[in-house]
Amino acid sequence: MAIIRQVTFENRDGNQLAGRFNLPAGQFRGSAVFAHCFTCSKDTLAASRIAAGLAERGIAVLRFDFTGLGQSDGDFASSGFAGNLADLEDACAWLGATYQAPDLLIGHSLGGAAVLALANQIETIKGVATIGTPAVASHVLHLFDGADDDIDQKGRADEPVDVSGGLDSGAAPYDFLLAGLGACTAMTLRMYAARKKWPLDEVSVLLRHEKRHGQDGAVADGVARLDHMARTITIEGDLDEVQIARLLEIADKCPVHKSLEAGVSVETKLG
Repeated sequence: MAIIRQVTFENRDGNQLAGRFNLPAGQFRGSAVFAHCFTCSKDTLAASRIAAGLAERGIAVLRFDFTGLGQSDGDFASSGFAGNLADLEDACAWLGATYQAPDLLIGHSLGGAAVLALANQIETIKGVATIGTPAVASHVLHLFDGADDDIDQKGRADEPVDVSGGLDSGAAPYDFLLAGLGACTAMTLRMYAARKKWPLDEVSVLLRHEKRHGQDGAVADGVARLDHMARTITIEGDLDEVQIARLLEIADKCPVHKSLEAGVSVETKLG
């Protein structure tokens, strides 16, 4: 019978990540790391059954919770995909230091995207397996059959007719920027609520951008900010005041929000 051990290891940010290590009872054939799906955990049925099945066949499997999920420390809302990749790389390093470097990476959904992104950076990897993970855009294009004209219209950037040269044939560039902030905000709140198992039913984000000059400009750290974005968040669900207040705090931890407030460096070169 295979052996299951509860383990913890520290990631590069100092958070303790919780894992389960399925060890084969018989002949050892290799080792693997399993990355779970979006807002899931190491203890989903998929992760548990795959790890158990591989251990029975001689492959040791480390499955772990990403930062802020399951039993792992940290704030999931502020980790982002880059943080998931770092956690996965740290898990591979821990496995190599304590047992044997992984031969196989396995990922479910978001975890699959992570293992695909990291696989060529781990020298010992001999194979990658993904479950429900699109590798390229063409894998999901069939989901948009019949919507080509609508997508073309909504995906086109233009300016209003009252702006020089504008035809109003699509969203303005700042509309796309607002859409990115709004989408990131809603996704961050949903991820955080799912992690906490809070009954968040719906979240909508209304944004407005305007230029503020002179005394109307917001000032932070002595710097006048001419661009102003107003964000109104509507939350639906059986949540108490403390939970709602916390969700509003988490909204400010949205990665796009943090990038906008921190300032962005843009490097331009010919392609």
